[in-house]
Amino acid sequence: MARNTLYNFLKIYGLDTAFSQTLKSIHSNNLAGDNYFRLELPVTQPVILKDKEQEYLLDNHHISVYEEEYRANPNLSQYHYTAEFIGKNEERYRLHVYFNAFDQLTKQAVFEVKTPDCYKTVNSKHIEHHLIQQALRHTKPVIGQLRQQQMQTIKALEERHRLTEEQLWKLFDSEAKPEKILETLVTACQTLRELIPLVKHKAYAKALSSHEKTAAYIKGSIRKEHQEKTTGTTAEGCESSIVDIADPGSDFASLDKFETEEVMAGSKSELAHEADPISLDEVEIKDDLGVNKHEVAGILAHLHTAPTMFKPKTSRRVRFAEQFKALESRFESLLQAKEEFQATEVEALLAKTYELDLFFEKSVNFTELKQLQSLRNKLQQFGTKLLPGLLFQKKFELAKSLTSFHYLLNHEKYLLVALQTRNSELLDFVLTYANVDVNNQPVNIRKKNYPSAVHACFYEDAPEFPMGECLAVLIKHDASLLLSDEKGLPIAYSILSATAHPLCNTLYRHREKTLNSVSFLRQIITQLTIYLAQNELSFSEIKTIEAELEQFELQMKELTSLEQDSSTRLLLKKMNRFEERHLNSFIEKLRKDEEITAINREIKDSAAELLSLTPKKQLRQAKVYVRNHLDNLDKFLSKFDISTLDFKTIKEQVLTNSKNHLQLIQKKTELLQLQQEIKTQVCNGKPSKQQRRLANEQKVLLEEIRKLEKKNPFLQDFSRIGESLEGTLNFASNTFMQDFFKTSESMDFDKKGNFDELALTLAPGKSVDQALSTLLTKFSDLFESFPKEAVEQFLREEDDEHSEIPNNAFRDF
Repeated sequence: MARNTLYNFLKIYGLDTAFSQTLKSIHSNNLAGDNYFRLELPVTQPVILKDKEQEYLLDNHHISVYEEEYRANPNLSQYHYTAEFIGKNEERYRLHVYFNAFDQLTKQAVFEVKTPDCYKTVNSKHIEHHLIQQALRHTKPVIGQLRQQQMQTIKALEERHRLTEEQLWKLFDSEAKPEKILETLVTACQTLRELIPLVKHKAYAKALSSHEKTAAYIKGSIRKEHQEKTTGTTAEGCESSIVDIADPGSDFASLDKFETEEVMAGSKSELAHEADPISLDEVEIKDDLGVNKHEVAGILAHLHTAPTMFKPKTSRRVRFAEQFKALESRFESLLQAKEEFQATEVEALLAKTYELDLFFEKSVNFTELKQLQSLRNKLQQFGTKLLPGLLFQKKFELAKSLTSFHYLLNHEKYLLVALQTRNSELLDFVLTYANVDVNNQPVNIRKKNYPSAVHACFYEDAPEFPMGECLAVLIKHDASLLLSDEKGLPIAYSILSATAHPLCNTLYRHREKTLNSVSFLRQIITQLTIYLAQNELSFSEIKTIEAELEQFELQMKELTSLEQDSSTRLLLKKMNRFEERHLNSFIEKLRKDEEITAINREIKDSAAELLSLTPKKQLRQAKVYVRNHLDNLDKFLSKFDISTLDFKTIKEQVLTNSKNHLQLIQKKTELLQLQQEIKTQVCNGKPSKQQRRLANEQKVLLEEIRKLEKKNPFLQDFSRIGESLEGTLNFASNTFMQDFFKTSESMDFDKKGNFDELALTLAPGKSVDQALSTLLTKFSDLFESFPKEAVEQFLREEDDEHSEIPNNAFRDF
């Protein structure tokens, strides 16, 4: 689980004076032992929620902020709102609404009634929006203010950290005394300790570890020098008699003694490169030890032939100097190298400086420590200049490797530059590797202040300054489109409700986090419902909001049942991508057209009834049918330029095909109902009058369905048409459509695949635009009118099969 930075902020800083007057902060833990802060909210006036006959009176409420959060589990979100209500008959109810670090709902509101044994979930469908509204009204101002305070605290600490680091660089490059450097290091460590709990990245923890180790070395050096002065030991003598000078109980206790042994060994000049041979007679062996003299002789012979074991070790000082010189040489080469090499080498050299620390442990003296730190500072300064250069040259892969310098991206200037230059790649890099609160970070774009980057994209977007790609990146990184605009409306609504808003396509391209997100829809519905209830609006404004609300509610209803079905979600994504690819310029107009919306509503209602009657086997067949036709249609339409088509013609064709689709659904529903009635009839010999009537009705319905299917775009075989086009498309662009029309005229569509209607579409005499328009719009209801409930049911069926009712059930009559 990730640490909850909001919890840490409350633990360290608590509530400020303004909050403490209205809120009460209580630190507690739950039954599982998890720590959390409970922010008790005041009940200043009676709050009553009504649901039909029932009423719920607010008794108490609070916000819970837990120590750890886990994004994969909605119940372990960053914070949640809890409220307790009292019912008419004194029953007690409890509400939980969960929010993540981006202030988005993580799951449906949980409303429960208290029983003698536990809490049981209550069906709160009719008041769900009021429950979420209750939570938003009380969490939004509190959490928003806390986040602002946390962000301001982080900024102040980061500025202090920056200044302290600059001071350290200067001190290590000067003749400053160890005491002064140690004092500055202590300040740096304290600042880092305050920063680490407030951010999610690890850069500051790494810096703290390095500073603590450096401080320990300097502390040991100071104590060592102090001891030398008090005992009168010379520096040279001390080098061969290093003792433990740290506090026994401290983290830095006992210097490594291997240095003492090395230095002493190196100072014995009488040691020869080869030892004198050792004879067996010189070795005193006691008989009572039971040692075989021949074994001892063998050992001595081996020692005699391996004189290198008696060579003195190279001085630790010499080895350190050699390795440090090698690093310095690499750094000099780094300065002259190409950027591709610099990006990886600077990280490698930094790692080597830390390796040197680890290898020599606490035996590094103050002079060597300064050398190491000075080189490290040079590398830091070099990387600090290298990173922005790579970013602004769009060399993001190289910049990605500079992990030790990604903390620099926390400075708001990188975010501002990305937005001001509309550099979506830079923006993506910053949001990936920096610690940015994307929903609460104020920005200044073109000398205008905005409360967030989303606001900046919304208000700054213009034909000469398009912000669609930047907004897409913000959505990718969980920026909220439900932040309020200057009217108090969600920004997402203001985009979707506008006529041909340029940012609308951005929302469609990221449906999984907008229009295909249940959490997004649930929250925007709640916010719009609140807005309608709390504001005096004109009739046209009310109608516009209500129309959008209806669309959102229908979409949420469809998606709610799909949440656990991954295959259905994948198919919906496929349909959405197709829609964006071929109908991108018409999506918004088709979605908002009143006539199309009305007939779509009828289709959805009729489809629900049909699906309830359709056997599972037929639904599985339909699922395969939809997938295959979608692929074939995609290949077919990719050969044409759809963007030039006329919307008026498209709308007419959409309405025509939607009516056909509605009739087909209704007729098939009648057929299934009729076939169910037929199955109940008992045939004893000659069919009765009732049975003959039912058989005739079935025959009529089947014929009507066949006629409708011939005109229905779902039932055309575009794979064959696509194949017939392959050769034609090799001709010059100014003649290929004419040749294709001639080819299509000679095709017997009716025999090859019920293409008679399509043959008329492609017949000579029609313009290219007219032909393509008719062709395309025959399929537009696939995306605008075809009920998604059907797709939902196609992929949600179980494996058990039901026998398909044969169309010729009365063939023996």
